[in-house]
Amino acid sequence: MKLSIITNYKRKGYINEQLIFKRLCSTLNISINDIFDFNTTNVFYKINKNYTHVLVIMDYNVTSPKIYKDILKELLIPKIFIIDSLHYKKREIHESIFDTQFPFTSLSHPQQNYIYNQYADGFVFYNKLDQNNFNNFYTFSKPKPSVVIPPSLGKKIEINFKNFNPNKLIGINFNPSAAEGILNLKRVMNNLKDYYLDIYGSHGREDIMGEYIINDLTFNCYNINFKGKLMSNTHFFNTYHIYYNATLYDSFNYFAFLSLLNGMVPILTSNTGTHSFFPDYPFTSDGTPESIEYNINLISKTPPDYLKKILTNTLKNLIPLNDKILKEKYNTFLNEF
Repeated sequence: MKLSIITNYKRKGYINEQLIFKRLCSTLNISINDIFDFNTTNVFYKINKNYTHVLVIMDYNVTSPKIYKDILKELLIPKIFIIDSLHYKKREIHESIFDTQFPFTSLSHPQQNYIYNQYADGFVFYNKLDQNNFNNFYTFSKPKPSVVIPPSLGKKIEINFKNFNPNKLIGINFNPSAAEGILNLKRVMNNLKDYYLDIYGSHGREDIMGEYIINDLTFNCYNINFKGKLMSNTHFFNTYHIYYNATLYDSFNYFAFLSLLNGMVPILTSNTGTHSFFPDYPFTSDGTPESIEYNINLISKTPPDYLKKILTNTLKNLIPLNDKILKEKYNTFLNEF
């Protein structure tokens, strides 16, 4: 079995997606020479000739499906679509907040449904929630096999408590969007006067004028700062105590998992993909500012030794998310085609 990837991730300001992408390539031993861009001329000739399967990883925040249809119809080997997120969920959240003020650019439901129905031989999801929601939203002319395979967290899963540093510093590393719960930040941090939140990340992923919103937050909240692109993970994990992952929707927030494995305490939102891997995690909000504030304060009031115990108990659910187990799951699923 020889795997390749075709994607439109290149030249886009991803954070979470790129972390997962790099880990996927490492887990499945996919080299840079096995990764192709949809914009490469006649790319399907090389893929058809040299590989047994192609993993399709697409960002649907694009304006036209033509280039994707033109390439996918020429790929003759099994095409396995990895669903990194549900764009219709992001669209719903975006439009419920912004209406038509800031349009959400992505392929329409009929366009995405056509691509999946016409060209996908199978699907990989990062969590069971996405798999169920996807199956309820899209319709196909015949059943298509699918599997849940979350991203790997590495070869050995353990917590580095050397970084554990209880304080009132909150960190976040993300692409600003409505789905990330960014509009809750102002109200939350205005009520948490003795906490400080530093935002790392980049603008430009979605059409919500992320720079404008970040500027509004930092102008109106003295305890919110935008730091730009994160240059050192080690510095981040050593500095901050709480990782802010109170999203409205996510699939698998890789940096939230990394933060826990490096001694930070994440705050999560129930009924999200990330939270589905933390079934008994106590610092879980319902997505409202009041609940987020409560949980941030609860983290600070929890004795350090007990916090470490909570993180250690949580780790048990993450042990299966390692390279060996997840590579075997990919091999088992791909051998069906």
